[in-house]
Amino acid sequence: MKSLLLLMALSLSASAEDINCPPDENVSLSNEIKEKVQLASELDSKLFKDRQTAKLFEAIQKKDLKAVLKALRKGANPNAIKDQASFISVSSFAVRYGTPEILNALLDAGADPNLQDGNLQKTTPLMQAAKWNRPWAVDILLDPKYKTNINQQADGGRTALHMAANHKNYDVLSLLVKNAKINLNAGSVYTFGKGETVLSSLCFYSDVSGIKTLLNHPVSTAPISLENIKMAKESIKGEEGPEILKQIEDYSKKYYP
Repeated sequence: MKSLLLLMALSLSASAEDINCPPDENVSLSNEIKEKVQLASELDSKLFKDRQTAKLFEAIQKKDLKAVLKALRKGANPNAIKDQASFISVSSFAVRYGTPEILNALLDAGADPNLQDGNLQKTTPLMQAAKWNRPWAVDILLDPKYKTNINQQADGGRTALHMAANHKNYDVLSLLVKNAKINLNAGSVYTFGKGETVLSSLCFYSDVSGIKTLLNHPVSTAPISLENIKMAKESIKGEEGPEILKQIEDYSKKYYP
């Protein structure tokens, strides 16, 4: 009887081992299959999102707000960089080719208003708005809720203010100088290679309209510095020189009596 019980115990023990401790080879194979399934799933998800991002750029170019919203709902990246030909961000692309509604939708979906394009110039959506004369985009980007850095610098120290002035986009220039956070004294090595400011650059090119716009900022904005004014005077030339000099002298008397 004792022998029979012993044999039964040994048999049950062996069965338990067979159930609870499968061979190591089976465990390894099972884990490998799981890893491959997970990798395939992740790859499929990434490819799907990439397709949605490509559709997002297409929808922006077609000014199709519904298609933009659909692509965003399906996982399109609102902070994507387009391709290795343009290196432009989604928001910058929207500033150039989209509509106010599309730009708002992107920003509300999490697009970074300060994201720099992937090219060497490192421009931002606000700089693109200044360059391509998009006052509506400036209005949207400078809404306090989006926390756009109005003085962010691109290649060579340029800001949106430089770009608006250099491209003679006076509507945008006017919007920028009316913002209390604007730095009117921002220097750039891009213009002449000596750190000239927007005012000295405008004086160098005898841009009377640009100078009037720049100097017509609210009193609440920090004024152009005396050093900047001196540099600007040294840049004045051409037939418009006397008129420009008078504008600057009047400005100086107002802020530095």
